[in-house]
Amino acid sequence: MSVFDSKINIVANLGVKPKQTLEKTALALEKIIPGLKLTIDNSGKHEHFPAFVGELIGLEFSLVGEPYTSSKDVVGKDAYFDFTIHTNVRKAEKFYDVSEHIQAFLQESGEIESWILKSEKQLEKEEGEEKAD
Repeated sequence: MSVFDSKINIVANLGVKPKQTLEKTALALEKIIPGLKLTIDNSGKHEHFPAFVGELIGLEFSLVGEPYTSSKDVVGKDAYFDFTIHTNVRKAEKFYDVSEHIQAFLQESGEIESWILKSEKQLEKEEGEEKAD
């Protein structure tokens, strides 16, 4: 039994600085992560957001662009893309956020500038901890 067949959910959620277009950013990620193949998502899962998706060793990857742009549109200087990695475990008993590790790996490559994106829940928790101090 692999870790991906168990009750463990692994996630990472990062902001990624574009490499001119969503498509070129997807190609840069493929170059950095051996074996990863990202293809245009036509499933409708991301609704009005263009996206590239892929799977590798039981992990699902998605690179999501700004709404209402095509994968070939050049984006503005302040734009960023969401890059997420996760297992799809429905009733997970444990949750592991590996965002820091993935972010460090991408930064180390020198090809992709990235940062950790936090959910509203994570931000509320941190704000509560700061107030408690």
